[in-house]
Amino acid sequence: MFLAVGLAAVHWRAFRGWVIADRDAGRIFFPDSAFMQRCLRGGELPLWQPYAFLGSSFVGSLQAQLFYPPRVLAVLLFGPYWSLTLLQVFHAGVAAVGAYRLARALGRSAEAGALCAVAFGLSPVLADMATTPNLVHAAAWAPWVVLAARRRAVVGLAGFLAMALLAGSPEMVLWELGLVALVAVRRRTWARVLGGVAWGGALAAAALLPAAEAAMASARGTARVDPLDWSASWKQLLAMAWPLADMPRGPYWGEDQWLLIQVFAGTVVVALAVVGARRSKPFAVGGVLFALLALGRAFPPAAWLLTRPPLSMFRYPAKYLVGVLFCLAVLAAFGLDALAAWRHSRRLRRALLVVAVTELALFHAAQVGHGWAPIGDVSRPAALASFIDPLGSRISVPIGRRSDSANVLVELSREPTEGLLASRQMLVSNRFAEDGLRALEGYGAPEPARIFDFQLSGQRAVADLAGVRVFVRPTPPFHDVRSVAALPGDLFAYESQTAFPRAWVVPRGTVAGDREVLDALTRGSALFREDALLASGPPLHATPCPDDFARVTAEACRSIDVEASVCPEGGFLVLGDAYDPGWRVEVDGQPGAPLLRADYALRAVRLTGGVHRVRMTYSPWTFWLGLLISTLALATIALTCTFLRPRRPSAGSSSGSSAA
Repeated sequence: MFLAVGLAAVHWRAFRGWVIADRDAGRIFFPDSAFMQRCLRGGELPLWQPYAFLGSSFVGSLQAQLFYPPRVLAVLLFGPYWSLTLLQVFHAGVAAVGAYRLARALGRSAEAGALCAVAFGLSPVLADMATTPNLVHAAAWAPWVVLAARRRAVVGLAGFLAMALLAGSPEMVLWELGLVALVAVRRRTWARVLGGVAWGGALAAAALLPAAEAAMASARGTARVDPLDWSASWKQLLAMAWPLADMPRGPYWGEDQWLLIQVFAGTVVVALAVVGARRSKPFAVGGVLFALLALGRAFPPAAWLLTRPPLSMFRYPAKYLVGVLFCLAVLAAFGLDALAAWRHSRRLRRALLVVAVTELALFHAAQVGHGWAPIGDVSRPAALASFIDPLGSRISVPIGRRSDSANVLVELSREPTEGLLASRQMLVSNRFAEDGLRALEGYGAPEPARIFDFQLSGQRAVADLAGVRVFVRPTPPFHDVRSVAALPGDLFAYESQTAFPRAWVVPRGTVAGDREVLDALTRGSALFREDALLASGPPLHATPCPDDFARVTAEACRSIDVEASVCPEGGFLVLGDAYDPGWRVEVDGQPGAPLLRADYALRAVRLTGGVHRVRMTYSPWTFWLGLLISTLALATIALTCTFLRPRRPSAGSSSGSSAA
């Protein structure tokens, strides 16, 4: 009952018909959920999303949570909007119950367990992290992971760790594994703990292997993605104990991190954690280490470590503050019992619990709850969808990593802003995907490595090759486009007449280096009408033919069908979608045709003369290998639990043994 009341109090806006809708919840998780729901209800696996970045691997994005059971179930049952809010409530409960059970397993009192549950699961930090759902989902399993490691429960550790991995925030799993290592050192249980970690990785292999492949081909290894972005500051560490000590913060992409809107863990909680630090060294050591890592560029040793592989593949050191929060919650449970034992007073224990909970409740009421909006506003279809042919056209939306507002101080409000209410109409970030619109740009990780040089280069030729027929901008991007619609937020839709079709046939293919292609793009798109600039493969120089054509005839969640007519000498079918080696090609029902990378980032297939039906199916080998490993691991664990678990002696044999 106590937990239910707490969950209802923290998430009371849901009773008004409001849903969590801001930041990544709206920009990424709404579109991803809508796509996932459409595919799964149609009986297809959503391995490739065709909407953002000219298309990209959906199975290769951990934050897509394609294999995370709670997300999949919630999306299927409640749809893309309510599912995120219900998942937030569910994971807050998972975190709170897990923290309580961990504290009790550590020998703490019921009151101390309740404090641990509130300080972690119902904390202001996790509540305002709701707009970055994958962070909350992964962090919620931390107490269960540590509890299983402490109990040397290999199967439990494997299962809970797999859930944390599938939740889609590897940085959360990093600090969870750090605590597991500290527990293993303390209790000298390395063998069983390592076994559980290995089995957990195997269970999550279906998600991890495609994600690793996508990460290797992403922008994470370039200088354009700084692993020290959103490092915490020393004053933000102080703000965990003293409310709003970090306010006012600087610009959104300034020196102060804005990933975690609230970092307050509670003054009473932190004070009790200091008292309890001597009584639980693994959590005390973990809290200090995570705090130093969270500082990132503000602490040179941490900055050096976080910019070295493999940690350089991860972003936003502020995420380690969630690990600090978890350690503080556990240590506070020790501190509460220590003070009560010192005074030999259970009444003091209860009084401190009430004071700590009251402080957090007051902070919730005063400061927590950004990013909620009425579901009717955020789910209204975009008016621009009526202007676009979903199979043949593409749009261009103003998505920049650092927007014009980067140098403006951030003002947060617990009331929904006009921009949030109109985010779908304004096609903010990836919300165009909810209406089946495809865009040149995109938002979310892992960003394809070629995005900065191609999709976001600003070249008119790039937009033409991508088939962009509508630009969404505050002002005309080019002199020859015409305004066709006005959108909220002082935006307008401008129509272009120079866009390529989504698929076309060229008679020539020339092998060219990436630099040559990028230089050619600066000279316009005319060259690409007749010549495919190939990254590899045999060249072809056929005679242009007026009768060649290509058109997309069908598209599913991981396949696309194209009909093409090619002149007798042959030619290349070029598709204005992103190239990825995971695509498999069938020509007239025959598999095995090589897929080529053309025009820097697009797909091409060489065809002989005649009319052909080409099907491209996304089927990366990493997914199938990962799925095989996960299936075998799950089957092995299930068989082990079924047939090899110890049998309890019967009553008769027990009495006989006692008598003997």
